[in-house]
Amino acid sequence: MTREHRESVLVVDDEEPVLELLRAMLQDEYDVDTARNGEEALRHCSGKAYDAVIIDIALPGKYNGFQLAEEVGRVSPEAKTILITGLALDEEHTKRALAVADGLLAKPFDVAEITALLRKDLKLHRLPHGA
Repeated sequence: MTREHRESVLVVDDEEPVLELLRAMLQDEYDVDTARNGEEALRHCSGKAYDAVIIDIALPGKYNGFQLAEEVGRVSPEAKTILITGLALDEEHTKRALAVADGLLAKPFDVAEITALLRKDLKLHRLPHGA
């Protein structure tokens, strides 16, 4: 049986090169949308059910990455969330990240690292949609 549903991923980062890199890394396996801030991301989430949302911690605007991950959890509880950061996080911030998100990745990351997290740890491509 062929797979009709293709998982969807929303990438949220204020840096266009990061958005383009992640889109290029993921588009062969996932439907990828992008947003440059939390408000735009929440508009996307209100109109579409995402399987995963990848969020930069250092976002401009109303929501930082921690706050956005919490909001995505309320708006789209089925979506898995991954926080990404180029900053060195202390133990307190690391714990906070893992309390509000399903995963945490440090920039720079590679294709294998992010797809392994999506596939293995988040179990995308292994569970029926909505399970």
